[in-house]
Amino acid sequence: MKKILIFVFVNFLYFCYSEHFEIIEKDTILIKYFISHNEKQYLVEDKNKFIMFKNIRNSNILVEIYTKINFEKLISIKSESLSYFEISYNSKTNDVLLNNVFGELEINTNNSFYSVFLKIGDVRVTNFSSSYNIISYPDSNFFINVIEGKIGVKKDKKSIILIAGESLEINKKDFNISEIPDVETGRIILRNKVFANYNKIKDSINKDLNFYLRNEKDKNEQFNFLIIENDFLKLLIDGKNIE
Repeated sequence: MKKILIFVFVNFLYFCYSEHFEIIEKDTILIKYFISHNEKQYLVEDKNKFIMFKNIRNSNILVEIYTKINFEKLISIKSESLSYFEISYNSKTNDVLLNNVFGELEINTNNSFYSVFLKIGDVRVTNFSSSYNIISYPDSNFFINVIEGKIGVKKDKKSIILIAGESLEINKKDFNISEIPDVETGRIILRNKVFANYNKIKDSINKDLNFYLRNEKDKNEQFNFLIIENDFLKLLIDGKNIE
């Protein structure tokens, strides 16, 4: 019992005295975040149902999620380039969800009573104790590289468990173990694929958006995803033109 109290106390001190962090409270979790560079480069908004993080261009973002009970760290999310993600929490099931993820992120998770999931369109990642890099670009272009531990990935009816050293490529049709050796190579391949097919991807997103705009009653989570995807695609292309 004494060891448990010491562990909780040490976690509490670390949580309280970490410099430069802002804190957001959501039910039984605490969200700490640190973002470098000036405020014009990022957005953090509390949307009531979720917290939105948007790294507009090349800020260093670190987000950590803790439990309120014992200040246990559930997950840390790092980004050093254009990215977007939302954090929500279901108090009934103790699920933490990273939703509508775009860009390049490094994610570290710990085993816990709380479940941590990541969702991108129809792709769902189940986090165990793990460390991995993910690149998520428009038109269902994903690359995941597991550094430590394992994760579960599901798309439609197909699912797979990835362990340390394994990578996965996903697009609209394929869902395969990847032979790409590292995340840097994966980034180059995915970026080139998006840039080469920019007009086709843009037209496809606009076609789907117009369908929902014509059928207002059918607007749903997918409609919101398309808006975010379209916005991210524009930022990605604008960034390429600035480089």
